[in-house]
Amino acid sequence: MKIADIPTKYSIPFANAASAPYIAPVPVSPSATPGMASFTTGFPPLNFNQIAAGGIPPWGSDFNWMLNSITKWLRYVQAGGPLKWDSTFSTSIGGYPQGAVVQANTLGTGAYFISAVDDNTSNPNTGGANWIAWPATPIQQQKPNYGVDAGAINAIAVTLSPAPAAWADIVGAPIRVLLANTNNSTTPTVQINGLTPAVCVNADGTAIQNAQLVAGNIMEGIPRADGKFQVNYPVPVAAPPATVSVLTGSVIIWAAEAVPTGYLECAGQTLTISAYPALFNVIGNRYGGDGVTTFKLPDYRGEFLRGWDHGRGLDPNAATRTNSGNGTTGDKVGTNQGQAVGTFTSTGPFSLANPYVNAPFTSQSGPMQTFGATPGGISYNNTLTGVETAVNILSITGTATITCNGPETRPVNINVMYIIKT
Repeated sequence: MKIADIPTKYSIPFANAASAPYIAPVPVSPSATPGMASFTTGFPPLNFNQIAAGGIPPWGSDFNWMLNSITKWLRYVQAGGPLKWDSTFSTSIGGYPQGAVVQANTLGTGAYFISAVDDNTSNPNTGGANWIAWPATPIQQQKPNYGVDAGAINAIAVTLSPAPAAWADIVGAPIRVLLANTNNSTTPTVQINGLTPAVCVNADGTAIQNAQLVAGNIMEGIPRADGKFQVNYPVPVAAPPATVSVLTGSVIIWAAEAVPTGYLECAGQTLTISAYPALFNVIGNRYGGDGVTTFKLPDYRGEFLRGWDHGRGLDPNAATRTNSGNGTTGDKVGTNQGQAVGTFTSTGPFSLANPYVNAPFTSQSGPMQTFGATPGGISYNNTLTGVETAVNILSITGTATITCNGPETRPVNINVMYIIKT
């Protein structure tokens, strides 16, 4: 049989216009009238006997009611008429069989019920046992639904068909809306078939961005159980973060004297572990503290920071660097090195400028001669001769080791504050 082989449907039941006595009422029990049929006995034995032997022909009105009844139901079924649970019918047949499908009294979640057992007499519409709601969600959730926005700016309104009776009926249903307006609010709403308007949110729960929902585009989203409308498309445009995520323990150069929230100045202060557990987990007590209840920050005030040599060999004093605060020495992060001045050997003749003195040089010779004030002066050894060629410029002949004996050797510099992320 093929799909095209469907027979003609009944538009009216058989004997639709027949009236008594040409169509009998539906007899359930045997009639007192000889030869009349009933649902209990069908056509009686008299209809099967020869007339010569006392038999009676079947009544034409019986055929009319029988065929009328059958074709009425055929017409109803052909029209897709719903078959709802029927208490009287259930009792008369001893309950619905397993697998029977009946329609719920009201559309919505559980539009149909399937009997899970035989002889099921419970009422599924009142939560009766052994019935399975099918589908567990309404028909509207079985496919994406589409509608055209007829609302105002930031107040989307759409009408779907069939109309949901309640918000719960469309929770989880994909819905598409042709937008009429571009939003200029971060809390636009969607109203579906006059139900309570739902605030739109992105799939990750964040607020909708201004101009994210553009007029003429199709918005796709899903009603949520919390009463919000989750917009899956269009997705929000990624914006640069308002703040940069900084790892705890990161040291930052700060160009002001006020320490920002979430940071501390690297000033060697003692902190309690309980107050700053995350920072302690990073730096421990390498800069001091007992490591049980307290720890200390590094003190970078007035210091130049140097990259940890870490075995590279550029720091000639790596092995002799001093205590970081908890007794650690050597080539480790946080160990210290004091100030130092360097020496150099030069074979003359050369000129030496001394900007640290206020008086002119004089010609000098001999070991360990000094000119200029101390600190800030310059010393040289070996036997040298020097002649001042200009103010504060000494022309020297010979070989000399010159020591700069000031308090520090430094480049041009500027003060900044070092802060650490807590």
